[in-house]
Formats: sequence, C-alpha cells, structure tokens
Amino acid sequence: MFIIANSFLGIFLLLLAYTYIDKLEKIGCACAESKYKKFIKNFALFAVVYLFVTMLVPPSKTVEFLGVAGALAFKVVNLVFYILSFVFFVVSIIYVRGLMTEKCKCSEDIRREILYIYSIVEVIMLSLNIVFGVLLFLVSGTVGLAMATINNIEKGGPNIRETVRNPIKSLKRVPKDFKNVAKSLKRTLRK
Repeated sequence: MFIIANSFLGIFLLLLAYTYIDKLEKIGCACAESKYKKFIKNFALFAVVYLFVTMLVPPSKTVEFLGVAGALAFKVVNLVFYILSFVFFVVSIIYVRGLMTEKCKCSEDIRREILYIYSIVEVIMLSLNIVFGVLLFLVSGTVGLAMATINNIEKGGPNIRETVRNPIKSLKRVPKDFKNVAKSLKRTLRK
C-alpha cells in the first residue's frame, strides 16, 4: 500500500513538473529557455508511465510474468531508471535555480517552487539510499569476515596453544601444514 501511495505522489509531482514546463513553452517564456527544459519535460512524462507500469506489476511478480531473463532485464531497467532519476532531479535543481537567479518573471509559478523542493528532497533521498546501500554492503562484509575469523580461531585453538607451549614442535609441523594448504587450494580451484 505504501508503494502505491508513494507512486501516486511521484506521478502527481512529475505531472506538475511536466505541466509547468509545458506552460512555459505555451506562453513563450524566453528567459525560461534552456538546454535542460526538453530533458525535464520528456523524462517527467517517461517517469509517469514507468511508475504507473511498475505500480501495476509488483517486482515480486516479474519472474512469474517475464521469466528469469525478463526479471533480470527489469532489474537493469530499474537501475537505469534510478540513475536517470538522479540526473533528472539534479538537472531540475540547476534549471529552477537558473530561473530564480535570472529573476525570470514569466516562470514564476507555485509549480516552480514545488519542483525545486521536490528535486532537492529526491536528490537527498536517492543519495542516502546509495550511501546506506554501500554501508550495508561494507558492514555485512565486515561481519561475515569477523565471523569467519572467529570460526577459524576456534578451530585452530588447540594448535595455537600448542604453538605457544612448544614452538619447536610446531616448527616441525610447518611442512605438513603447507601441504595441507596446497591440497585445500587445489580442491577449491577444481570446483
């Protein structure tokens, strides 16, 4: 339910951005001309369609509907959409700030301020998603490494005690341990 409500909010705000740019084109606002305007308008329309389709087809059903290859393609399209969304919101911020800086009178509209605030919030949210994703990856990898290290120490506990008590005897085991490591490595490489 949250995803659907969030999608509707996103669709509504993107339609506001589209209608705002469309209004600027219709009234012939010369100071609103920019290389970014066409991208903002086209992407807003594409994003509305994309959000509507993804709202109807939940990600959990993509394998069922599209098969494994289709689900993988959907994931790739999703990644591209997120990257383009980030670019869209950054470009929107640049475009609106330019209009504000130039004091473009014909561009004044509540939708301009909504687009500006919405873009800033989305850039922050997307950036946090990336940062938290990387942090989660790093933390889970660190925890996994720590757990594996603890398991290895527990398994090697008797050897460690023996090495501390009798280092000469432990030195005699080094060639045998090298052979065991080499055998283990060969088994791993065969898999």
